[in-house]
Amino acid sequence: MATSSIFNNIRITNNAQAESLVNAMEAAEKAAKESKRKPVQYRELKQGELKGILKGK
Repeated sequence: MATSSIFNNIRITNNAQAESLVNAMEAAEKAAKESKRKPVQYRELKQGELKGILKGK
């Protein structure tokens, strides 16, 4: 889905569409609460170190 689609207006013309939207929003909320973030290992780069990595040294 294109990111610009978040700027579109939502037209709800009947009860079924309204219920579908509410169900989707509730499911998204539940999924967000249940998702677990996994820690990512990283290390701080020293000054100039990134340039060497990008050049392949």
